[in-house]
Amino acid sequence: MNTENVKGRILYVFEAGCEHQEEATRFLVKISGSEELKTRYRWHNYAFLDKDENVPQLFAPDLLAWEWQRFMRNRLNPNRKESRPRLSKLLTSRPHIKEYVSETGLGIRAIINTFYGVTTATKPLEITNSVFKLKDFPNDK
Repeated sequence: MNTENVKGRILYVFEAGCEHQEEATRFLVKISGSEELKTRYRWHNYAFLDKDENVPQLFAPDLLAWEWQRFMRNRLNPNRKESRPRLSKLLTSRPHIKEYVSETGLGIRAIINTFYGVTTATKPLEITNSVFKLKDFPNDK
């Protein structure tokens, strides 16, 4: 939205029924309580909806996530030689922010979430060989 100079706020919509919906709700409630994060994410609100024929847009993320996961697996294991032509069509048809999140990147995001009070760390961060250990960022309970 920033790149394309699109104005407005976002309603974040997620598929209902995931085993982690309760945890996600806790994150979203905390984000919605932070003026800084609401501004950064252009926050309007969030909703969890059941996936069915009346909400077809919830099927697209499954396909995109599957194709991206397969692409990354093939990229990390070149001997697989599996083609993913559907992924390029998915990514070029609408703008997407595509990013591979490593264990280290996920750890950094956990630190940022802790800083903003979205989640809490229950014990000190353990750093080994400059790699963050994700086990040190348990689910916010």
